[in-house]
Amino acid sequence: MMTIVTRVTLKEASAPEWDAAMRARLDAAKHQPGWIGAQLLIPLESLNKRVLIGTWQTRADWEAWHTDLAFAETRKRLEGLEATPREEWWHEVVLDTFKGFRAPVEPRRITRRLGDARERLAAAPARRLVERPRAVAGRGARPLSGRSERRSHAATFSFLANSSRSTG
Repeated sequence: MMTIVTRVTLKEASAPEWDAAMRARLDAAKHQPGWIGAQLLIPLESLNKRVLIGTWQTRADWEAWHTDLAFAETRKRLEGLEATPREEWWHEVVLDTFKGFRAPVEPRRITRRLGDARERLAAAPARRLVERPRAVAGRGARPLSGRSERRSHAATFSFLANSSRSTG
């Protein structure tokens, strides 16, 4: 996934008209291939500025949207209401917590960006630092694998049952 962040400074008293035109543009974008979503933000210290955060599956999807007639119509309208040229920054989405979605990123791209840290970790000796607790029976617990493990769990449940009778 790719996110583009756009910062715009609006002409004096043009904010309501610009906001309406941007709403129309975003409504039209919802039907475009690759569209994921957007946020329109107003910085608290500058009410004549806007920050638009748009997320697309690929940058090519975003570029294809720019050839659409609905986009071209609102582009002219918006540019006439802006005081300065817009600023844009592209970002690759690594984690999207809005949807609980982890963006698919090739491990090779990550390792290049992080100075091969992932490869160094993979080459390090593997060791388990903390034993993970087992799942509670009935909530995704895995079946007991061996006889001794079954005896161990049976003894635990027996102990718990007896201790609750003596205290209750």
